[in-house]
Amino acid sequence: MLDLPDKLELNGADYFHLLLERINRSNPTSNNVVRMLISIENESKLQEIVDRIESSEVVKWIANLELKKPVFSRAHWSLGNNSYEIKVKRHDSITWQNIFSIPITLNSDHLIRFDTIKTDGKIKLLFSWHHILMDGRGAGLLMQYLSENTKKEIVKPSLLYQHPQNKTSFLSKFRRMFDVKHFVEDMLKESMQSPTVKNNDSSGFHHLVVALNNEETNAIEVNAKASGSKFGSNIFQLACCFSTISEISNNDKKIWVPVPYDGRKRGSRGPIIGNHISFLFYKISPEENDSIESIVQSLNQQMSDQIKREIPVKYNDMLTVMRDFPIQFYQWATTRSGKGRVSSFLYSSSGEGVWDTNRLNKSFKDILLIPPFSNDPGITFTFSRFNNQLKINIIACKKKFDEKEVSLIKETLMSKLLVSKNAKRT
Repeated sequence: MLDLPDKLELNGADYFHLLLERINRSNPTSNNVVRMLISIENESKLQEIVDRIESSEVVKWIANLELKKPVFSRAHWSLGNNSYEIKVKRHDSITWQNIFSIPITLNSDHLIRFDTIKTDGKIKLLFSWHHILMDGRGAGLLMQYLSENTKKEIVKPSLLYQHPQNKTSFLSKFRRMFDVKHFVEDMLKESMQSPTVKNNDSSGFHHLVVALNNEETNAIEVNAKASGSKFGSNIFQLACCFSTISEISNNDKKIWVPVPYDGRKRGSRGPIIGNHISFLFYKISPEENDSIESIVQSLNQQMSDQIKREIPVKYNDMLTVMRDFPIQFYQWATTRSGKGRVSSFLYSSSGEGVWDTNRLNKSFKDILLIPPFSNDPGITFTFSRFNNQLKINIIACKKKFDEKEVSLIKETLMSKLLVSKNAKRT
């Protein structure tokens, strides 16, 4: 038997997901579920992993965590008394998109789910989880652990969970959080409005997955370097998204977006539970939108300035402090100045080809990360890699974007990423 804790404290980023849950009440089609779709070599390899999932004490422990929200103390995870057993759901003759309609909410019996899908001779494992439980890298670490070739569960506490750090006094954090609060409010000044509802009778989301081959992925790296992107292709990808949104929306105002990045130590194997991310905030004014190169230059400078100003650290301080306030005050404090403007679009990238999925079981032939579907602001771009092949999710709210607009967004973005490259997309 493993010695697993029966109570876990939420960190600041976890608490932020409680806020998102509250905001999403008015948007019932939104969700805060992340998914990992894994293509597996053959049936026997799939069965090995299914057996390990269903017999894992760690998976059972995660499935039995319950969120407690006391009135006069911090929200936390508590080990429930239900002793849920995780059973992998098996499906034939359906697509993995069909499973998206099955909700995972804070009121669900458990916040993780595993499904196998076998259609057209292809074998896939779909891992779904509520974002408040863990971030994308935490899920990758869990799948890495579950796919290791060992029968014994040897788990260090630091691999599973890390207590929130309290190196700074509450008063100091409270003071520092106002710097980042004013910084974010400045981002919102004269920024574009969120996309408006155009198709009120529609519901759900458009979801496009653009899978690039090695040649196209390498071409994007070359284009990123030529544009002045200093640290891989991430800033270049972000610049192309900025340019696309500006062009499609015919916008003449400032565009802004918060961009998450993994806050764990480089090369670490934990923790799995919790959201261990920090944020950088980027904005592009109309005068900076002359070219991809000018956007990249501005983004590079903004990143440097924010790191010097310790904006990510101060933002985490703000999230940490907010755990001690009622969620209603948290919502008022963080959304009042924005007047409904969450951001101009949503963006994330899971890494530059050295993300944890590269070290998973060799029977994993492909991996796709699928982010939550959000009504606000209504358009999301995510980038991930596996086997040096880039994949892009484009998710758009049907109330705000019709099929023709989404297709135009895709083609515009790809033309900017690939520039003059003519490799055929798959």
